[in-house]
Amino acid sequence: MNSSPRYLKHAGKTLYLGASSFSMMKRIDLMSFFYSLKWSFKRIWALFRNEIETLIKDKQSLLIVFLVPVAILIPFYRPPGQESSLDDMFSFDAGERLGYLDLDTTTDWEGEDLSENFTATFEQNSSYTMEPLSDRNDGLTKLKAGYIIGFIIIPDKFEENITNHLETTIQLVVDATDVEVAASLTATIEIVIVMFKLTHNLIKDEIYPISFQQFKASSPLFESGPIIFSIMIFGAALLLTSQSIVGDEPLKRTLLTPAGKMEVIVAKTMAYSAIHAIQVQSMLFLSMTVFRLPVYCPFYVAFLQLFLLAFAGIMIGMFISMISKTRLQANQLFLLVFIVMLLSLIFISDPAVTDWLPMYQGVDGFTTVAFKGFTLREAPWPAFSMVVISIIFLILTIIAFYFKKTIE
Repeated sequence: MNSSPRYLKHAGKTLYLGASSFSMMKRIDLMSFFYSLKWSFKRIWALFRNEIETLIKDKQSLLIVFLVPVAILIPFYRPPGQESSLDDMFSFDAGERLGYLDLDTTTDWEGEDLSENFTATFEQNSSYTMEPLSDRNDGLTKLKAGYIIGFIIIPDKFEENITNHLETTIQLVVDATDVEVAASLTATIEIVIVMFKLTHNLIKDEIYPISFQQFKASSPLFESGPIIFSIMIFGAALLLTSQSIVGDEPLKRTLLTPAGKMEVIVAKTMAYSAIHAIQVQSMLFLSMTVFRLPVYCPFYVAFLQLFLLAFAGIMIGMFISMISKTRLQANQLFLLVFIVMLLSLIFISDPAVTDWLPMYQGVDGFTTVAFKGFTLREAPWPAFSMVVISIIFLILTIIAFYFKKTIE
């Protein structure tokens, strides 16, 4: 133990402090720190409770968070056994490799292997790189991982049937969550079949492609669910928090108390996060039970993916509320941000932009984890992107709050 003497200058005089006195001062400072931290937590808890009580009493907020999503989901309900006929407007790039599985063992065509010729014709007349597969499970694994965009299966007796002028089928397996690519592959295989028949003078013979959609489900929300979740969860969080500061009339009085600005931000973030955590769980539970939405990942993974989307909306909305001078201005900024996000979701496909759009990552992330069974470790980007966006807007909100002189 270092017992060397300490000296303290006070009023122009040098005072001697023993080792025990100095240790006592350090202990007192540490106790003061924990004491102030304790009271800070108490103030945050009190502010959190007040915020929750205010939100619960606000019928309009409860309507936006809970009843509106349910009202939007109800028209999508279909009795068991019926499938949704809605088309998915959104697609995600999965690469340019197309797998093929050659199961044909017949050698009836003299001098040529027709199954190999068909694969070569496919590669020559399309922009895809052909990827050989060991079996069907290998194809499904690579399709799930996004390594291939689909795969074709050439059945046994393919060459024998063609040689004897019998009907022949080729199975095309595509990802049902990527409708645009599936349609493109179906059109491509039709063209390839025509070229193959012309090359081998098989004009009168028929080769039928059979499309099979992997990850397809009968739920009426299978095609539309991810986009509905993204719009409703992000939109509700953005709308509510855009009024959280500029519309908080008691906030002026709160800032006159020992409660600091950082404590106010933490309490509001906790309160809105709690409300939207309940919203996300309610929507997931309703979708899985009533609408039979397939969720192949653990429930907490799907919940966390959608909650991060809500949290990004909370942080962006709180920043809007912070920089707004009136409720009207906050509403205008909310509409501007929400419309820009929605149009970007629909019309922008450049990864440099979509990688940082919360609504797009909400759709992409939920589709990946819920419909393909990925974990956040296997598909981390959507969650990581939304966390980064949330942190950026949280920092901007804190900075804006500290420089804001008055609360309107």
